[in-house]
Amino acid sequence: MSDALLGQRRWDDPQVIIERNWLLRADADPSWIFIERCRERLAKAFRRNMRLVRLLEREYYGENSFYYLREIDQYQEPACEEGDNLMEGLEELEDVEIEG
Repeated sequence: MSDALLGQRRWDDPQVIIERNWLLRADADPSWIFIERCRERLAKAFRRNMRLVRLLEREYYGENSFYYLREIDQYQEPACEEGDNLMEGLEELEDVEIEG
């Protein structure tokens, strides 16, 4: 269904219809199982691709790369409003490995 929301699949695509029916059924338990599986799949794809993003970003920007500057402890965070920390949570992504 997410592909249909992004315009990458038609709403009458059989897979979209099956997913829609799963999500909109009267019994919420199977819907939550479906949602959790989707979240897990998306999180794995994100982690798998994040290493590639870092490598490509470093290759393209060289010495101006965000990740390179962080590695050599030269990155200076831009001024932000209080509570608007753009870098919050990125530490968790530093050691992401490519699977399979």
